Amino acid sequence: MKKNRNRNFTFRLDLIIIFIVILLGPAIGLLISKTDLLDKIELLKILKPEVAVHEQILLNPNHKILNYPNKINLKDFNNWVQERGLYFPNKWDEKFDSIIGMNDPGENEKKGSLLIADYGKGAFIYTGLSFFRQLPNGIPGAYKLFVNLISYNK
Repeated sequence: MKKNRNRNFTFRLDLIIIFIVILLGPAIGLLISKTDLLDKIELLKILKPEVAVHEQILLNPNHKILNYPNKINLKDFNNWVQERGLYFPNKWDEKFDSIIGMNDPGENEKKGSLLIADYGKGAFIYTGLSFFRQLPNGIPGAYKLFVNLISYNK
């Protein structure tokens, strides 16, 4: 009896990209984190609420992460789906640059949507942005920003 070798695989480009970053990150001196583990080691203090509708602002529009290899502007956040982010820090070390702020209408701005700290020969990047929702939905601005994250070097 022949076994059916056709299986239903779901292609998850977002997971493939994240896996590549995990493999290459140490080699290029880059760590991208999206976890509340940092809260436990007190590098960042994480807020739990999510931001769904979003009003966003580029807090540091001239920062390299928003300009290389792709120029990021507010239009790149159009059509993002579901909650655009969660687990935004409300406190962080002064070594971090705050790049993007977000909030739902009527709420205080969460300036910890994207934080970057140069560290040694590399960088530490923290984001509360929901790439796990945006990349599978083919949101062009999310891909542009994600490429900038994995391309970042001082």
